[in-house]
Amino acid sequence: MRLLTRLMAVTASTVTVLSVTAAVSAAAVPELVVNGTFGSGTAPWWKSANTTMALDAERLRVNVPGGTANPWDAMIGHNDIKLTSGKAYKLSFDASASAPVTAVTTVQLANPRTPTL
Repeated sequence: MRLLTRLMAVTASTVTVLSVTAAVSAAAVPELVVNGTFGSGTAPWWKSANTTMALDAERLRVNVPGGTANPWDAMIGHNDIKLTSGKAYKLSFDASASAPVTAVTTVQLANPRTPTL
């Protein structure tokens, strides 16, 4: 599975992701997102080609250029999240932006033919 967040901005903005977690909905469950608090750098997170990504006080900062036309023009993602069919999961994250922005988060099966950016 892959976790994608599409950051759609008409004007330039900076989006800061404080933490990302995905866990099975039950007591004492394991964290499924590797490095969701960004305490170990940016790996294994990835970004679309026209954005920049850096750490800022253990937060992921993504600079989104102005004038993006498509939702996939500004993305961050994380691959290889192990999910089991039939189980319920909870996905949560904290984020802020320097300008109004719409963020869409998707959990989907990875397409083996789609290259990681």
